[in-house]
Amino acid sequence: MKNNKNGFTLAELLVAAALFMLLGGALLTVVSMALRSWRDADVRVNNQQNVRLIQDAIVSELRQAIPDSDPGGLNPPTGYLSVTPAISPTGVIFPNTNTPLGNYVEFTEPNPAVYDPSSVGFNPATPSNYRRIKYYLQSGYLKRDSTEYDSNGTPLNQKTTNIAQINTGTITLEVARLGTKLYQVKFTVQQGNQVFMLVQKVFVPAE
Repeated sequence: MKNNKNGFTLAELLVAAALFMLLGGALLTVVSMALRSWRDADVRVNNQQNVRLIQDAIVSELRQAIPDSDPGGLNPPTGYLSVTPAISPTGVIFPNTNTPLGNYVEFTEPNPAVYDPSSVGFNPATPSNYRRIKYYLQSGYLKRDSTEYDSNGTPLNQKTTNIAQINTGTITLEVARLGTKLYQVKFTVQQGNQVFMLVQKVFVPAE
């Protein structure tokens, strides 16, 4: 009687295993590329959202910039009169007519704790009525410096705050003075080969 054995030979098993490994490797490569692409897209979207928040913070406060008539005297003046060479009275200290393009923005705004033009005896030349604000980038952080003054113009309270951070890629800030009352704030974020730019013009009516 003849035995009829059904099964795979060793060679067939080896071929099948090799094919399975090739197909599995290809599938893993595709999945890995898809996950990497998804992560890059997610990081890019987060960066864009962070930059929009950063720009909104700057633009919102920059619109409050007002000319500071503080003469300074022997103390550090808080506004445009400290700029050399001189510039016309303006709320935005930098950039200005002398340097219309820069990588930070500095301006004067009312100090909400004391600024009250309707109060009796209000003197617009008193330094304590104002504070100097500066936005700039450092080590991937957007930083905000706030300097308040006493009535003599001496710095009284200086504070630095980290507003936001870009976790991956590089970010640059460019602020341009386009006209007497018009400024432009531009952020550029580069993540690998991807470049994202956000540009917003700001009207400063007090200038």
